[in-house]
Amino acid sequence: MNKEKIEGFIIKGIGGFYDVKSTDTGETIRCSLRGLLRLKNITPAIGDHVIVNQEDDGHYVIEEIKERRNYFLRPPVANVDTAVLVFSMNNPPPNFGVMTKLLVQCEYNKVEVILCFTKSDLAGEKALSNIQDYLYATDYPMYIVGFDEERDRMIHEIRERLIGKTSFLAGPSGTGKSTLINAMIPEAQMEIGEISKKVLRGRHTTRHVELVPLEAGGAIVDTPGFTSIELGENIERETLKYYFREFDNAGCKFNDCVHLNEPNCAIKKQLERKEISPQRYKFYLQLLEKTENKY
Repeated sequence: MNKEKIEGFIIKGIGGFYDVKSTDTGETIRCSLRGLLRLKNITPAIGDHVIVNQEDDGHYVIEEIKERRNYFLRPPVANVDTAVLVFSMNNPPPNFGVMTKLLVQCEYNKVEVILCFTKSDLAGEKALSNIQDYLYATDYPMYIVGFDEERDRMIHEIRERLIGKTSFLAGPSGTGKSTLINAMIPEAQMEIGEISKKVLRGRHTTRHVELVPLEAGGAIVDTPGFTSIELGENIERETLKYYFREFDNAGCKFNDCVHLNEPNCAIKKQLERKEISPQRYKFYLQLLEKTENKY
């Protein structure tokens, strides 16, 4: 007997099962994955829009994953509107290499970016200066969050920007992602870890990926921490420049200029005039070299 098909989106995946929230009723359904999809090596991701079918024995099966608007491999999230990239200003200091790769992935996937820097109360003016030196000539919205009188206002502003959107928080371990989610969604009660003094890295306190609803609409994905990330295979040497927003409308002599050694490169001239960040350009060159190896 054919059962009515249910449309929904995946809010949690653990142990080979997936929790799907119905778009019609709001009900959460525990599902397995259709064997044919497993044979095709198709792996569902949090945020996937899916079609669920109830089998004759009563259990639910995901039988179709709809086309994704975008997809992140790490963290494994699909159909994202906004990414909140969380880095601490101290203990550990911000890793600008990881930040660059994350920003490139967000630009490639056409995802709005919000940068959040935590532990400002543990950092001095030099830490803020380093961040500003890296980010100048970009226009990413940036929030500085510490344990001071401004903290609640900053968190409220971030939460307001996420209403009605599917968002994720990502960044290295120990930077306070779970703390931020607990502040924005108190009922989430994500586990908070400590920083290892030996390696200055946080313990991975988020053990699975989960979509947590915002009271005013929308949802946030809490993701496991990480200390490295790779670029997607679709990012080529010739296209990498499009994901550094300060390179937009550069006005180089040659349209295929990759801002390396070409004559009359407008970006190189802007570097000489200190109009863009030398740090960002350095990371761009590193990524440019790696794209040649197709990683």
